[in-house]
Amino acid sequence: MVYYSKTAQNDLIDIFWGLLTWDKHPLEFNHVSVYLDDLRDVCNKLDQLSYHSKATCNQKNMEIEKSENRLMNDLVVLIEESKKQLAYAVNTTLTITYWKIGNRINNEVLENQRADYGKQIVVSVARQLTAQYGRSFEEKSLRRMMQFALVFDDEQIVATLWRQLSWSHFKVLIPIKDELKLNFYTQMCRIEGWSVKTLQKKIDSMLFERTDRKSVV
Repeated sequence: MVYYSKTAQNDLIDIFWGLLTWDKHPLEFNHVSVYLDDLRDVCNKLDQLSYHSKATCNQKNMEIEKSENRLMNDLVVLIEESKKQLAYAVNTTLTITYWKIGNRINNEVLENQRADYGKQIVVSVARQLTAQYGRSFEEKSLRRMMQFALVFDDEQIVATLWRQLSWSHFKVLIPIKDELKLNFYTQMCRIEGWSVKTLQKKIDSMLFERTDRKSVV
């Protein structure tokens, strides 16, 4: 809604009042012309006020829109950053947990020193964990965790790696039997920041075999 100044309102009232009392106070033609001129002046004033009011309103709307866009961009950045941190925290926690599970089962089996017991206990534990926590703890998964703890048997080294490598990275690395080859791909992942897809591609292309042994870390 457009609001007019008090002066413009009074001018408009005076003019229309003069026209309304026309029959009671007959005026000459030039007086009518004066009234019409005054009316046009007031209309022009109202138009100018309306224009400035719209311009001011548009400017305010633009400022609000810019402010809203800045706020939205800041919020998107915060949310995306939080999602990344959450994904990193989840991955790190999962990797640590899987290593500790594998290490704990390995110690249990080793202490008992019976092969049949080892097989039996893994099957039994896998069945109970799967029922309680889902398919991530099936027998095949538990055996991979056990292998993980055997291949990367130094917890301190693993602690430095799981900050940069995901559990998916470790699943690709675990089957590598050659210690030098394993160390090569592990360190390349850490240094170069390879994705899981890139790591698998490098292994399939036999990068290790094609690399000068003197340059292997």
